[in-house]
Amino acid sequence: MDTFALDLLEMRNIVIKLLFIVFIVLTFTQLASSQEKAKTEALNTYVQFLNESVHGLFTAHALMVISNKEVNRYIDLDSYILNNISNDEVQTNLFAKSDKENYTTFHTYSPMELQVLSRQRSTALNNNLASILNNQVDAIVAILNKINKIRVDIAIFIESHDLNEKESIYGVFEILENGVQLFGDYAKAHARLATNLKTNAPVSLDELLKKAEPLHSFTQEILRNLRSETDTYFDNNFTGLKSAFALFDDQAKISGIANSSAYKSNISVKVNKIINLLDTYLSTGTIPIEHELYGKYYYYHNEIAKRYFNWSGPGFVRNLNKILTDANIDFVNFVEEPLIFKVVYPMKLDELNDLEKKPIFVNEREQKKIGGNALKLSAPKERQEGNYVVIEVYDFNMFDRDSISVKFNEKWLFEDYMLTPDPKKFKIVYESEDDTNTLIIKAENIGIRAPNTFAVSYRFNGHRKKHRVKYNLQKGQVVEVDLNTFKK
Repeated sequence: MDTFALDLLEMRNIVIKLLFIVFIVLTFTQLASSQEKAKTEALNTYVQFLNESVHGLFTAHALMVISNKEVNRYIDLDSYILNNISNDEVQTNLFAKSDKENYTTFHTYSPMELQVLSRQRSTALNNNLASILNNQVDAIVAILNKINKIRVDIAIFIESHDLNEKESIYGVFEILENGVQLFGDYAKAHARLATNLKTNAPVSLDELLKKAEPLHSFTQEILRNLRSETDTYFDNNFTGLKSAFALFDDQAKISGIANSSAYKSNISVKVNKIINLLDTYLSTGTIPIEHELYGKYYYYHNEIAKRYFNWSGPGFVRNLNKILTDANIDFVNFVEEPLIFKVVYPMKLDELNDLEKKPIFVNEREQKKIGGNALKLSAPKERQEGNYVVIEVYDFNMFDRDSISVKFNEKWLFEDYMLTPDPKKFKIVYESEDDTNTLIIKAENIGIRAPNTFAVSYRFNGHRKKHRVKYNLQKGQVVEVDLNTFKK
């Protein structure tokens, strides 16, 4: 064979080898891409599970608020925030596939169906991660089942008891407070699973996704600030949200989605409404009168979550996921946030009406006019502008008729006061820089269930930061609090 023929043969062999290498590389690339897509699909099934759980909790929340409203018959709660529904109208299990012909809570599968589906798809994940995520899903399902049961238990209890009797009302409140605990337990479990999903999400270089992530995360952090009733990082998160939205809006124009109906009618509108609402929160903190019994943190959290963030609004998260999916971006979808459930007590309204009629400060002559156990501390007029501390006392555990008495520098502020989860607020002006300024709190009883549980929150001279201390006392036990330490 001549040299030319040998060269051709050698070149052919090289080409075959190169083609084989290219084939192998392409095969492995496609396999890796397929595995990555399967991993993302698996993680998104867990996201679906969380988001559909939030949808089911929205219905549970509405039913439990209606039960609370039924007990507090004379409190005119805001009717428009509730769906006019009853337990008979909705599915037997709020978190399972609907057994009602014309009613379903879910956008896709039910949480119970997604529990099974996520476990099936978890084979695309490494064994350790799959085990962690599946265990967290199982723990959440256990909480959801308890919440589903409790909303039925409340309805049965109300139907079978005379609410004109005090003990019956206390019984309803006890069940409702268990609901508060379960909603809190769910929120913690939800956050843990959401964090794991975000940590294990594939890294993407897509600019639209990179701009979408902080838009979601800053809003989520603001909601969690409101849930924990902390303002420590609120300003930074709010500034971050406004900046993130401006950057996302610019990228939306570059990507050609800014004129889409989904963007204009949902994402842009809803985020701007969140920003406007938070401006009000930071400037005045005012809330509609019909929501005052719930408090500002509860109001702003649930207003943002259910109207502007979650699918129920419909909020912007659902459309954010849709726009990114339509752009063929491989990403782990964004999660929604659960609502806060809180119990409203009838005695709160009485206390508010009472305080409106009484002066913030009373001298001894005025104290005699309104009775020996004045709710506000006597203090001379000239001291009203001095150092002061605003104190709140409340039952941080189950509402079970714990009572306390409070004394300041040998003067009783109030005696045998029954604590509720709603704070009782009073203001103390320091008598002198050199005085001890001691607050004495005595546990008068242990309520229905020991111990006597109460929390003391305080702000010094109107500072934004609120400090909180919890106590567990037996009957007759006393704690002494040096108010001078509050100034430090």
